[in-house]
Amino acid sequence: MNDLFKLDYVLQAMKENDRNYVEYYNGSTYFKKVFSDMYVDVMKVSSYLKYKGVQKGDRVGIIGMNSYEYMILDLAVITNGSVSVPFPEKDFKGKIQTLSKEYNLKLFFADEKYVNDSEEIINLENLLLDAEKEDYSDLEMNEIEDEDNFTIIFTSGTTGVPKGIEVRSKCVQEWMEHLVDSYDLTEDDKIIDFLTLSISNARLFVYASVLVHFNLVLTNTNELLRVLALSKPTIMQGVPYLFETFYRTFMSMTQQTFKKRFNYRLYHVLDKILPSSMLRGLHEKVFKSLKDLFGQNMRILVTGSAHTDENLLKFYEKANLRVYEVYGINEVGLVSMNNPKAYRIGSVGKPFKTKTIKISDNNEILIKSDFSWGTGYINDENNSKKTFREDGYVATGDLGHVDEDGYLYVEGRLKEVLILSNGDKIHPRIIEDDLKQTNLIKQAVAIGNQKPFISCIIVLEDANTPVNKIEDAINEINKRYSDNFKIKEFIIADSPFTVENGLMNSTLKINRNAVYEAYKSNIEKLYT
Repeated sequence: MNDLFKLDYVLQAMKENDRNYVEYYNGSTYFKKVFSDMYVDVMKVSSYLKYKGVQKGDRVGIIGMNSYEYMILDLAVITNGSVSVPFPEKDFKGKIQTLSKEYNLKLFFADEKYVNDSEEIINLENLLLDAEKEDYSDLEMNEIEDEDNFTIIFTSGTTGVPKGIEVRSKCVQEWMEHLVDSYDLTEDDKIIDFLTLSISNARLFVYASVLVHFNLVLTNTNELLRVLALSKPTIMQGVPYLFETFYRTFMSMTQQTFKKRFNYRLYHVLDKILPSSMLRGLHEKVFKSLKDLFGQNMRILVTGSAHTDENLLKFYEKANLRVYEVYGINEVGLVSMNNPKAYRIGSVGKPFKTKTIKISDNNEILIKSDFSWGTGYINDENNSKKTFREDGYVATGDLGHVDEDGYLYVEGRLKEVLILSNGDKIHPRIIEDDLKQTNLIKQAVAIGNQKPFISCIIVLEDANTPVNKIEDAINEINKRYSDNFKIKEFIIADSPFTVENGLMNSTLKINRNAVYEAYKSNIEKLYT
């Protein structure tokens, strides 16, 4: 493997690079720094951490929104051989007082709003001011070994308190190798990093921008549309729900004027009978507004973390904005990745040579690798034994298969399979995807486990949609299903499923258990 992709090389890569840069957007705050200037900030914070007593292997906690300070602190911690522990706000904001003791933190930094929660918390927003006068000229950085832990990451927590996993530094090097092998990246590329930095992939793209040499845009999710237009990035990663949102926004834009409606309908009629070479001008007119949403220069879109509907992928393919679906889990890391060299729609790409895949008798995906991110969960022996098996394989909890050409397909979560009271089984994702394809329904959760029939909870695109229109759409869907799997009843949700109301997790996956609990009384009425 390429030693230039090791965490040990991050500081040198920053110090020597006065071409590539980071752009930071936060409300009215904007600045741009070349990596060599960023290096100075990292070194000052490293010196400050040493002054505060942080040594190799010590854990440093972080909680807060994306910020330049957050990024610099994380870089300073990991390049000094210490362990960065970024806590997802949604899962831990109510537990601030206990985190230092529970995770044996040497220091704990947080946004100002959390400072009063504990005397041990240091204000993250003052970090650069606190470190400004630090002299790093004689600072000796600790060497980082391949087996050293550099961070603790957390599972998404849809079934309770997130579980912590220690990750070794050599896993970063392997991740970088796969990124570079998969995509033709250049120094002129620019990635927008808006997912919370507590998510490992968001931080990995920070390290990649430094080690691989491309530009970085750092912002927060609530600023995404504005910053896309201003920064014009070329690379973006996002969860499927984000790409669904862009699709819905685009579709509403096509209906804004008679001319847009006419062009959109004309294109879809002609596309069925004429070669694409004859439709270039019309294609450009129709999809211009979509490309504008992404900032005009986008060339690589990557998604993962949850299932992506195949029809959505086909839509982006038609728009010449291919979305590359990838697969990975916190316990193992990145497993497979669609890319320009090997792409099959509906699959999550071919597994990497560093990952061995086995499909169990019940179709669960099992993975073995020398580069697995975790070897167990922190302080959770019971769950560790269930997931990290004695034979070296990690039980993913995902259903799937590998086709004859070696492409991996993920078919859903094993624990989410609906088993009707008569024993028939169906994965809810099949039903939910069909519901969302009606363009009337934004979000859906299918119900039916140990029940006599299938029902669903739906979030409407337009709250004023007549009930009979929804019924007609569901009746059309039911024509595809056998009697046992027809949707017999539905509940219209009071409001969308969001992170704020606890019905989605921090990676924008629907939290099924929370939805079931929130609509428990409504569900009970359906089956009585």
